[in-house]
Amino acid sequence: MLRPALIALFLTACQTSATAHELDGIWINEAGSAVALTVEADGSLTGFYHTELGQPDAETRFPLTGWVQGDVIAFSVRFTGFGSITSWSGQLSEDAEGAFIRTLWQHTRDIAEEAEAEDLWRSITAGAAAFRPMSSEADELVPIE
Repeated sequence: MLRPALIALFLTACQTSATAHELDGIWINEAGSAVALTVEADGSLTGFYHTELGQPDAETRFPLTGWVQGDVIAFSVRFTGFGSITSWSGQLSEDAEGAFIRTLWQHTRDIAEEAEAEDLWRSITAGAAAFRPMSSEADELVPIE
């Protein structure tokens, strides 16, 4: 789960929007990775992504960019230093547990040129993820001393 110091960083990133949107805030997926989203008045999307997968440090957050149109969302993250990019597209919805964003994602990683002929298609993976809003319980927001 997200460390409190990261939560504080994400909350700061989310407080920059002049207008509130129902997608603004921190959303966490099944793997424990988190996205901090800020929707601008023109529908552009900014924020940060923290992954619980792969090799990044626990405090690393990667900038994201994307778009929102109504309940539809798309965003991409370049994992600088790791040679990969992931894009998510999906829709905001609600079920008995509350709001969630259901997405499909595609992840591509750089393959060395000499290996491209055999491995290029293995450089692209795809899957699905659902993000739910982060709980606002106080114990999750206490910074690390």
